[in-house]
Formats: sequence, structure tokens, C-alpha cells
Amino acid sequence: MKELKIILWVTAITLAMTAGCQSKPDTEPKNITGGEIFTGELKGSEFSIGTGNEMRIILDNVEHWNRLDAEALKTNRADIVTIQRPDGTIMKSTIEGTARYFSTLDSLTWIVDSAIPLQVSDTNIVKVLLDTRGIYYMKNDSVRRNRLFEEFTFENEILVSIRQWTAGWPD
Repeated sequence: MKELKIILWVTAITLAMTAGCQSKPDTEPKNITGGEIFTGELKGSEFSIGTGNEMRIILDNVEHWNRLDAEALKTNRADIVTIQRPDGTIMKSTIEGTARYFSTLDSLTWIVDSAIPLQVSDTNIVKVLLDTRGIYYMKNDSVRRNRLFEEFTFENEILVSIRQWTAGWPD
């Protein structure tokens, strides 16, 4: 009986020591970087997946656009947002200009097919890449359809610029 107690005691100590030596799972998310910016002021910067509020902001803005609510778009955006359109022209967008544009529409449907938030490493800049489709019903009874790939750039969770590329969209 004494030997059984010693064996149980040694087993318990061994198990406790073994458990204490086991590595603990890494619960901190790892900031894995990849990709690289090759030109411009951020040349040489890498990306990681953005984990801030930019995705929520984008999805909220999609809802505001679909409701033609320019006033709701004021949150989390600069007073002037630079937009590089698919044809390469640069446009300066204000809330007042957006409201004027909305007044030419009966309705619109803006659909996001996919979104990827990318944090520019060691900066406060996040670029959210969107694959989108939009149908715009104009008050003059015309209909415009857009299929765009868009890059929304945020600094400190404030939208500062948009860059757009277009793709065909069959009828």
C-alpha cells in the first residue's frame, strides 16, 4: 500500500511538471505581412490584413449610398475625397456634390461582391479593395450599370481617396 502511494505521488508530480513545461498556445494574432508597394510615397511598404473599423465603415457607406443618404456619408470621411475614376480623371468629391448627384437618381443598387482590408505596414493607412456592381436608375429614365474594382484609402479610419477600375458587365 505504501508503494502504491509513492507511485501515485511520483506520477502526480511528473504529470504536474510535464504540464507546466508544455508551451501555451499563441492567442495573440500574428501580423503576417506580404505583398509590396513598388511606387509612390509608400514604396517598399508591405501589407497585412487590416483589422480596424474600415470594413464596417465601407459596409455602412454602401447602405447609405443605396438609400441615397448623402448626409449619413459625412461620418468617417475627409471633407474632400479624391477619386481617380476608371478613365484616369481626378475628381474632388464633397458631401454637397454627392447630394447633387443623388438628386439626379431615382434609386440605385450598389452590391459588394468581395472586400479585402489591407493595412500598410507601420502606418495608419488601410486600403480596402472592393469588387462591386452598381445599377443606377436616373430620373431621366436611363439606367447605368457599373462593374468596378475599387480601392478605398483610409488614414486613421477617415476615407481620403478612392481609385476605380472598370470591367465589362454583360446585359
